[in-house]
Amino acid sequence: MSSVPLSTKYVHPTGRARVTVSSIPAGAFVSTSGTYRLGNALRNYNELRNPGYYDEDFNARKKFALGEHASFILTMNYFNVLNRTLFRGPSNNINNSDYGLASVGQSNTPRQGQIEGRIVF
Repeated sequence: MSSVPLSTKYVHPTGRARVTVSSIPAGAFVSTSGTYRLGNALRNYNELRNPGYYDEDFNARKKFALGEHASFILTMNYFNVLNRTLFRGPSNNINNSDYGLASVGQSNTPRQGQIEGRIVF
């Protein structure tokens, strides 16, 4: 049996004995050169990703004087003002039967707005 030369001194895990390893038997290794080989797959497949997420929000505020010591503040908030639709992407769980298929529906919220009124005194 041939062996791979290796002469390294190391401390045993218990810390009590110093062990010298002179060789490792070559039979401890298995050749996989015929079974596995390096491929040329890309790291990332950009065409399998969802499109970009665009979402514009808008906020407007106006302060009205109600005399010397009081004021009224009107605030309007709108979310997804341009009402951009973002459809659901394909399923990426390989164990599902719908793997790679896009499910029907919208993954973001449609346009929403809210109005707030506040009296400050």
